[in-house]
Amino acid sequence: MNKLSSLLVALSLLFVPACGSSAAGTYELDKGEFKKVMTAMIGANTDPAMVDTMMEKMSGTLELKADATMTMTLNMPPAPTISTTGTWKLVGDAMTLTSKTNGKDDPKTGKYAGGVITLEDDMGGKKVAMVFRKK
Repeated sequence: MNKLSSLLVALSLLFVPACGSSAAGTYELDKGEFKKVMTAMIGANTDPAMVDTMMEKMSGTLELKADATMTMTLNMPPAPTISTTGTWKLVGDAMTLTSKTNGKDDPKTGKYAGGVITLEDDMGGKKVAMVFRKK
């Protein structure tokens, strides 16, 4: 019976990370990392003051709930605020956030490590990394 109990505990510890419950929580957009991405996208003619002003007004929140649902809100003035809901899944360090766009699944993929989620998205035909850090 003791060996069976140990085996069940070990299996349950393996199962919990596979479900992604350790990743549940609220994350905020890392503006410093996003500033680097935006500066690289805009190019050499970047006005540092303009980028700083954009970053001050920008915000992003990602909430991963224990029931595998998620909510993401991105505020990037002058563009309208984007809010989306959907589901999330974590397998190993691979994270997938899936929302609906025009009635179809719209998955975004990324990596999860130590309370940091790095998502890749397409912005104007370029791959952009967005980093979210757990609060």
